[in-house]
Amino acid sequence: MNEHGSQIEVDGDGIANEVSKIRKMEQESAREIEEAGKKAEKITHGAKEGANEIMQKAQERAVAEKNKIIQYGKRRIEEETEKIVHEAAKKAKELRGKKASRMAAKQIAKRILEE
Repeated sequence: MNEHGSQIEVDGDGIANEVSKIRKMEQESAREIEEAGKKAEKITHGAKEGANEIMQKAQERAVAEKNKIIQYGKRRIEEETEKIVHEAAKKAKELRGKKASRMAAKQIAKRILEE
């Protein structure tokens, strides 16, 4: 009944059509939400992969830099050792004359390094 007391005719097919439209819209919304969730998941996964890749590259650079430093240190040690051996050879020549051998220089260098 309407507000005037008369009966309102209800169109059953019209209501069913409206209900059907609403259900279709709900299903479409649910699909859109699911697709948005999948897209967000892909984006998150991509971001994680990107972050992992960046971290891996940073670690590789750090290792490479560490290796450079180690190589530089080794080179400096070798240079300093050569200087010491050269100085030891000079001292050996002074102490033992011109017959000082390379082995004597190395022994003196070892003693100097041990001190």
